[in-house]
Amino acid sequence: MDKSLPFLIGLLCSLSLTVKPLLSQPAETMLAEEEVDLKIVTKHYLKYPKMTPFQWGTFQENDETYFKAYLGSEETAEVIIYNRAGKPLEKWDIITETPIVVREHLDFELAKYKVLSYKKVTNLLTGSIYFVADVKSRFRGYLSVKFNTSGEPVLNGISQFAVNDD
Repeated sequence: MDKSLPFLIGLLCSLSLTVKPLLSQPAETMLAEEEVDLKIVTKHYLKYPKMTPFQWGTFQENDETYFKAYLGSEETAEVIIYNRAGKPLEKWDIITETPIVVREHLDFELAKYKVLSYKKVTNLLTGSIYFVADVKSRFRGYLSVKFNTSGEPVLNGISQFAVNDD
């Protein structure tokens, strides 16, 4: 028996615990600011008076509706996720350079891949921070891989939004 077969099976099993297919990501509908609930827009400008969104979006996940405010420019792109009540849940900072430690992990786990986006995610309810690499793998398709602040992969894919309307 080929000695590399057990290694490959173990590698595939471990990788399946650290990624979430992008195909399961919710579909997003782009909106003009006038189409977004006034309560959400008002709360955005009260909390972030100098951050004018250039685009809004909405998506559904777990029977909940969420809204995205796209901010900045291509160099300093940010996204803020709101729940239906207008409470900010997450802030995404889009990062143009993927850290070496993340690239090394992806090289080892996926071999042939392309990083589509890399972002820092801040949970605005808890203050916790993690990073997400959205990649296209030659053999696994589109994947989303979550990393901690040290660049180590985190199990269980992407966290779910905490629904808290306080």
